[in-house]
Amino acid sequence: MTLTSEPEKLFLMLGALLLALGVVLNEWLLALIFSSDGQIDLSARIVIRVFDVSMILIGLFFILFRSKIDFNFNQSGNSLRKILIAGILLRIVVYIFLQPNNNDPHLEVIEFIVNNGRLPTSNQFVTSFHPPLYYLMAAPLAMIGPAKVVQLLSLVFSVGNLFLLYYLVKSTRLLRSASAKSHALLLAALLPQLVLFGSFISNDTLSFFIGSLLFIQVFRYIERSSVGNLALLGFILGVGLLTKGSFLAFLPVLLGVVVVMGLRHKISLRKHAQAVAVFCAITAVVGSYKFVANTIHLGKPILTSEDLKNDPKWRWIGRQGGTYQGLKSFLDFNVIKLVRHPFLSDYTKHSYPLLLYSTFWYSHIKESNFNATRDYPHSLLPRAIYFIGLAPTLLMVLGAGSYLWRNRWPITIARGSEDEFRLQMCEAVILLVLLLNFALVFSWGFKHDAWSFFQARLLFPAFFSIMILFGLGYEILVSWRENTRSTLNFLLFFLYGLFGLYFVTEIGYIVERRLTNL
Repeated sequence: MTLTSEPEKLFLMLGALLLALGVVLNEWLLALIFSSDGQIDLSARIVIRVFDVSMILIGLFFILFRSKIDFNFNQSGNSLRKILIAGILLRIVVYIFLQPNNNDPHLEVIEFIVNNGRLPTSNQFVTSFHPPLYYLMAAPLAMIGPAKVVQLLSLVFSVGNLFLLYYLVKSTRLLRSASAKSHALLLAALLPQLVLFGSFISNDTLSFFIGSLLFIQVFRYIERSSVGNLALLGFILGVGLLTKGSFLAFLPVLLGVVVVMGLRHKISLRKHAQAVAVFCAITAVVGSYKFVANTIHLGKPILTSEDLKNDPKWRWIGRQGGTYQGLKSFLDFNVIKLVRHPFLSDYTKHSYPLLLYSTFWYSHIKESNFNATRDYPHSLLPRAIYFIGLAPTLLMVLGAGSYLWRNRWPITIARGSEDEFRLQMCEAVILLVLLLNFALVFSWGFKHDAWSFFQARLLFPAFFSIMILFGLGYEILVSWRENTRSTLNFLLFFLYGLFGLYFVTEIGYIVERRLTNL
């Protein structure tokens, strides 16, 4: 068979690589490498076999159907496709070595569902206050295997989310240059915190995926405000609310889009009211389960801070008290503190900006078995990431400032052409969704006065907003001073190299430790 396109070759290579992984990483070889007596228990064998079969099936799919899955790749450059494939492979490798659980015991909720055949109440476990969709999806995997099998679901959502972000970046008109799009996708493909939190047993990974789906659907609705697109938008938002309460931040923005699009098209008041009612009804029917269940069992739709502080399971909130120390907790953005003290300490846990900044770029809070870079000399790596991370952070701020200035008079949006109106509506969605997610994080953290609420992963359902602001800042700076392009590219690729070194160091340390235990 003659290969007719470069994407087909890439999928053939990826399929061959996955086949090789499925064949080479077999239970006999892994037992020889990682087991001191050459034996591995049944649960480990199940995980290995599931992984091997999955890799072989996916590899065969890529090889046999490479021409058919190349549905839209020919419209973009090779760089985005290569970044996508690299990001997928990175997530597969991380899955192999990353322990399934982080600091939040989501697995106990899944095991309760498996053992009891029902959902727990919100005050029964530490994480059972979350809506149940992720746990229900993970429960069948928990029935057939150990935690590593359950973690496969997170791998699927993590890879799926990267593919959605790839599609969004490739098709968006919010970024004009190929370089800006490539940098935006590189951030999504390599950012350690996005990769790790997309790989744990956690509802975070599903929330990231649904967040990206919402961006795709709201842009479709802005492009064509049909009843079908409206219903699907409400349904996806409902699914988000059935996954995590943080999707409340999307609700006012998407409702505003429905209202504004109706005004733009000058539909009758009756049809306008019907559109709003349909959107709200579908969202409520699909996503209101947890709020209704809480009202029935606890007498209130949402657990309050007093409910949490008075329960022994959430005593950690009280132990984290005293995070707020006045105005300086909002204004302290001394990144040099992070360079000197790269891990959570009294130097950093009282600053909201530093907590969000540090947990965006690195595992500032210890949360996994990827801990090699927490010891000297490897601890130089997070210090460098914090310092170099200032450059893309400033680009994001520049992009946000540009959108704020461009849309400072909302009334002007309605006066433009249809094409300009749609573009500015997309810009407004990008900015408002991220701002409301920030507001939700700050309101929760300030309400509970606990530093663990100020984690950047809570913003990751709106990660596409971050990517766009980052890419826009890059475009603006390069357009102002073309001679800054080389310097900016050097800094950004140096940061990507640090990300790669982080994964090599962490995974290499795990492999070395297992070999020494033979």
